[in-house]
Amino acid sequence: MRSLGPMASIAATLLLATAASATHNEPFKAKFVRGWLVTNYRPCTAPNDVIPGTLGLPACTPEVREDPVCGFNPATGSGLLSIQRDPFGSNSPTDIRVTANLMSLDAGCVGQTLCADMTLRVTTHTCLSGFNCTSIDVAYLTPACCVVTGTGACNINTTFNTFLAGSIVTGNVAGYQVRDAGLQRTTGPSVPARPFTMGVLIP
Repeated sequence: MRSLGPMASIAATLLLATAASATHNEPFKAKFVRGWLVTNYRPCTAPNDVIPGTLGLPACTPEVREDPVCGFNPATGSGLLSIQRDPFGSNSPTDIRVTANLMSLDAGCVGQTLCADMTLRVTTHTCLSGFNCTSIDVAYLTPACCVVTGTGACNINTTFNTFLAGSIVTGNVAGYQVRDAGLQRTTGPSVPARPFTMGVLIP
């Protein structure tokens, strides 16, 4: 399990069941969290540069990749990560499905194992006390993994109850806040390392 600093990357909510039966505040529906994957860079702690624009963001030169071993082919690489209710179209989902589709990763990734990792905060009204409660933030390296093929592809498709039986309880109305999500490399040199995280690329 990895440790995390302040959570700023993702703040989305996945809702199991509909909020009509919940006694804590939730939206009517929130079916999935889905995002593109971008290269994960280490945070800037001693700025010596500035990103131009209205914000004038303090920055660090040079940039430092979190995982210098495994990355995208800049010309053709891409990746998507999805965390969604399962069955997706059901009003009474019983599980959470994790899928990832990556293509054209570079040669450093070939043969390495990549696993979905995320930070979750769960709020529900079915706590042991009988009252509503919110969990601690859990940084979870899941066993939802794939091995990168010779062509740089890696695909994940599994559910929480498949790799951790009983983790998603049927009928438990709960909001799962996905505070951060990406893929961690668990094999090869200098592990653990997190090459990819959810984000957006401009342009």
